[in-house]
Amino acid sequence: MRLTRKENEVYVLTENVDAELAIEKLGKLEDMYDRLLAEYENTETQLQTLKEQGKAKSVTYRQQFANKLKLKELIGRFEIALK
Repeated sequence: MRLTRKENEVYVLTENVDAELAIEKLGKLEDMYDRLLAEYENTETQLQTLKEQGKAKSVTYRQQFANKLKLKELIGRFEIALK
């Protein structure tokens, strides 16, 4: 269920939506974005560690690299919305 609608390039609360609920949902989205950023940083650290250990061709490295790409895409989608 959408909590907002766009009117003349401005977002407003949908009828019968409590502002407190909208703030809570926005806060949860911001928390999710922060967790994605932290997970991306952690994944980059793990990749660097594996590379330093000479394991850049290992299955674990490749899995972490794929995870990094997925996280980067999700973060990019959030950043489009946050512009």
